[in-house]
Amino acid sequence: QPQQHNSNNNDNNNAEELDVVFLGDSITEEMNGRWQGIEHLRFKDIANVTQHLFRKKYGGHVNGIALGVAGDTTPMLLWRILNGEMPPNLNPKVWWITIGTNDLTTPQCSEEIIYLGILRIVEVISTLKPQSKIVINGILPRASPRSYGRVFDPNPIDMTHSQNQQQYNSYDMMKTPPLSFKYVQQNVDNFNLWRSIVLINRELERFVKQNPYGWDPDKQQNNSNNNLHHFVKEPKQLFYFDAKDLFLKPLDNTHDSTAATTTTSSSSSSSTSFSSSSNTLGRTYILPKELMNDYLHPTALGHEIWGKAIVQYLLKILNDTKY
Repeated sequence: QPQQHNSNNNDNNNAEELDVVFLGDSITEEMNGRWQGIEHLRFKDIANVTQHLFRKKYGGHVNGIALGVAGDTTPMLLWRILNGEMPPNLNPKVWWITIGTNDLTTPQCSEEIIYLGILRIVEVISTLKPQSKIVINGILPRASPRSYGRVFDPNPIDMTHSQNQQQYNSYDMMKTPPLSFKYVQQNVDNFNLWRSIVLINRELERFVKQNPYGWDPDKQQNNSNNNLHHFVKEPKQLFYFDAKDLFLKPLDNTHDSTAATTTTSSSSSSSTSFSSSSNTLGRTYILPKELMNDYLHPTALGHEIWGKAIVQYLLKILNDTKY
């Protein structure tokens, strides 16, 4: 991936004063109209959306650049950060991280490993750029064409292991990893990766709520004391952004028979392996093709909807208003 890495380094060198730098994989690289470091006409509309949302000279409310590499996993992004893509002269107000979806498929990592990989990236950024704010964008929804874009939310009351049926508490991930490596491998074929994404995102959100000041122990202690004495708090450094509701549209499970009958028999058997019984399935959602044509990468419309929400969130952070 040297060409993508070099392209990103060139963007770094030409960067003006920035409000935000986006770090990620192909979803982020497409914001530049590129794939594997090469410009593609099929991503031109996405690049235009990015320009109008994240460049003030084109009418945007914030200035930003996107540093993404197609196919990147969390270790690959970490390597890029440590090898030139976070130089001393690149100091945006906010680093926006969207990474982790490729870890579920190509290397087939467990949820725990992906969660720790994302936190390692956050830790490094927090150390190298202590004055910047960091936003973890939850892993975006994804589905399989075989499921016609349908995903099933796991029931939060009964998120059971598909094999041994042990009760799993999502807030105890570090002590009891929820799924085995074998389970993740099965779900790559069974297109039920949304369950894994939900687990990872819940843990990331929980971590941010517990550690809003990053890895600075002095800030954590100061803000703990300030809570007691009602003093002015240190500004938050770490934030979590969930884009689920921007992409997924809920379906009424009791009126989903039409969609269910259109799936193949293999798809039906795959969906049942998601958990022990239908009672452990939460709500059913559809991932519209107009937002993600391949059920993985946002279209120009998907980027526009997501980008507008990002801008509003950024403005709240930058203006230090309630978020």
